[in-house]
Amino acid sequence: MTTYEVNNLQTKSYEVNYLQKSSYDVSNFTTAVGEAQVGHINAEQISIHLGQGAAAFEAVQSVDFTIAPGEFVCVLGPSGCGKSTLLGALAGHITPSGGSLKLDGNFISGPS
Repeated sequence: MTTYEVNNLQTKSYEVNYLQKSSYDVSNFTTAVGEAQVGHINAEQISIHLGQGAAAFEAVQSVDFTIAPGEFVCVLGPSGCGKSTLLGALAGHITPSGGSLKLDGNFISGPS
C-alpha cells in the first residue's frame, strides 16, 4: 500500500493483480477541490422511476447521501440494483422522480 497526501487529503493506493500501473501523478489531484471547496454533493430521498405503463419500475428508492469535496466514493452493488442509474442522475442525464440532488447547493438539472 502506498499513501499519498495532497492538500491535506490522503489517498491510499493498493496494488491489485489486474491493475498494472506502477506510478501515478497525483500532484494536481485535489488542487481545485482543496482550494475552492467545490464539489459538495447532497442527495435527499432520491427516487428514480424508469419505464412506462406495465413495464415501469423504481430503479432507485429513497436514497440519502452526502459527498464532501475531494472525497473518493465507490458505489458497489449487484447487477441491476441502480448504480448506473444513480450515476446517470449525478451526471444530470436522468432526472430523479423524487427527492433532491444538489451540487454545491444547486439542483442538478442537466449535464454541465
